[in-house]
Amino acid sequence: MVTLVTFIAYLVLEDMPLTASDVFSALALFNQLTVPLFIFPVTVPIIIGAVVSTKRLQEFLELPEISSDHENEENFKHEPEIITSQKFDAQTEVHKNKMNN
Repeated sequence: MVTLVTFIAYLVLEDMPLTASDVFSALALFNQLTVPLFIFPVTVPIIIGAVVSTKRLQEFLELPEISSDHENEENFKHEPEIITSQKFDAQTEVHKNKMNN
């Protein structure tokens, strides 16, 4: 369809006749352009997503760093729980799971 419109536009706009060499050259060019033109709509959203992601990463990386002195100590008032004297046998647990299934 695009090829036909292009040939009609050539005939209307140019004063020269449409020759066989012009037709074959144009068809070869259109044939070479089909794959990039089909891929173009797919790549546009990918490029837009990459630009948005880059801006988000840039904003994140430009944030000030959290200082290492304990300014937010009230958030860490609870002592960590320490688990002691726990025994785990991986083979026994795997065997139990197979028996239950």
